[in-house]
Amino acid sequence: MSKNIKKNIPDNISENIPENNTPSFHIPAHIPVLKLKPQRAKPFWQGESLVFSGALDPKNKDLSEVQLVLVADSDGKTLIGSGMYNPASSYRVRLLDHGKTPSTDLLEILKKRIQESLDFRKTLGLIPNQKNNPESHPEFSKNFTNAFRLINSEGDNLSGLTIDCYADQLVLSVTAAWVLKFKEQVQQALLDLIPGLTLAQIHWRLNKSALKQEGALDLISDSNPEFNPTASAASASTASNISNPENILVQENGLNFLVDITRGQKTGFYCDQRNNRENIRHLFKNQKSDQTPHKKYRVLDTFCYTGGFAMNAALGGADYILGIDSSEAALGLAQENAQKNNLGEKIKFEKHDVEYFLTHLAANTLNPPEQPFDLIILDPPKLAPSKEKIYQAKKLYLRLNRLALKALNPQGVLISCSCSDAFSKEDLIETIELAARQAGREISIKTIQGASPDHKIPKGARYGDYLKVVTVELLN
Repeated sequence: MSKNIKKNIPDNISENIPENNTPSFHIPAHIPVLKLKPQRAKPFWQGESLVFSGALDPKNKDLSEVQLVLVADSDGKTLIGSGMYNPASSYRVRLLDHGKTPSTDLLEILKKRIQESLDFRKTLGLIPNQKNNPESHPEFSKNFTNAFRLINSEGDNLSGLTIDCYADQLVLSVTAAWVLKFKEQVQQALLDLIPGLTLAQIHWRLNKSALKQEGALDLISDSNPEFNPTASAASASTASNISNPENILVQENGLNFLVDITRGQKTGFYCDQRNNRENIRHLFKNQKSDQTPHKKYRVLDTFCYTGGFAMNAALGGADYILGIDSSEAALGLAQENAQKNNLGEKIKFEKHDVEYFLTHLAANTLNPPEQPFDLIILDPPKLAPSKEKIYQAKKLYLRLNRLALKALNPQGVLISCSCSDAFSKEDLIETIELAARQAGREISIKTIQGASPDHKIPKGARYGDYLKVVTVELLN
């Protein structure tokens, strides 16, 4: 060790000694350095972003506000990364920049992360701030898409911030206090990196339940009108729109959809199902044959929201599609979407409680009656938001899948989805197989899919692969 190094350095301060051949790194005096407990560093070297309070050395200096910090290994010498500290959150630090020489300039970090995200989406043919003008992109015109996930929280190393792009509008979904405290830097990074973007095109959706756990409700109080929780909103979120636009018209794989970015669920649309929706187009083309030239294919889209699966089923050759949901607002948009795609004659939308409808469909006691279907899509909301809710969620998943399997025609297809991170792929498959046994149906699992690739999964994390889409075919 160098003779110039001072002794008795406080436990919360790194000795500024680079390990091995790491270049010399200067730690600004105003940036706190927090040490981890021994044997806690490995996940963060592998890319984990969330540092729980229990992973930090209890001897670290107490910090009272949301701020940028550096995190070091238990030796106090080896830096692991920089991130946002929050004394009120169980996620005590959200790492935003990993490595032994992390940046301590938040705007620089944000620009680096957002540019990486832009570059990756460009490889998928997804470009922000694009209006509905596929002619300007002839290579994408057939499957032109301008509705996608630009930032996927931990998946893009910006924990607590999700950004969805809808044509030339951005919707920012916020679950972390740091995003609100430093919203000017977030907006500036976006304005600097996305050509033609203006402040009026940036809209905020705040998750109140998550922000309450972050101790950040004061940031969305009445004293701050930009984040006023009394603004019109959906369920547990608040919405803040500078320009209060009408519904946004977007295109997904050539189909038109209206997106309610103010009152719609989540940010207004579920971009994670984009590839799975498109896959439905090919189901009936593969099933139709010379032996059944006159067969009419029937599709039931449950929890249909604004009709994404239903619209793709119509394009794929289905003859009759029924979409059901409990939300009148969502069904209104679904009907408009069908009209905008000239599919209104094939698709019907009705308001129903899905479990009640499936119960009577399976028992053939609906009034008016409905015949069995050739394809049923089950895409329920998050039924298991935490591990504590898995048991109850599994019972409901089981009922829904059992009823759906009973309501299928022979050789029918069920597409069963779960967006619950706590409910694993194995849980869903086991539930479907049990439902088939209870329904007296023999099934074959055809495919197991996840979210579209713009929904990046966190590197090195044991979470984030939340969407499971299992396609099964009846054998009897």
